[in-house]
Amino acid sequence: MNKLVSFYDIIRYVYEETSVEEQMNIEYALFVEADDDSELLQFFYECIQTKSDLNKLVFEPSSAVIDNIMAYSVAC
Repeated sequence: MNKLVSFYDIIRYVYEETSVEEQMNIEYALFVEADDDSELLQFFYECIQTKSDLNKLVFEPSSAVIDNIMAYSVAC
């Protein structure tokens, strides 16, 4: 398994958008070929952390937006 793995491949792997063959190639590159200070491995861990942080975000409208919607619905 000598296919080069890119940062883009790592992102796709983290978001489970790779084929089984690609997944095996990436895992081999990360966990067999890479050493602990590998740039690719560090990027992988950063992607995992970033994905986790993004999943914690909660989006909700402000009170002003809700008030505007309510006022509009009453006026109709």
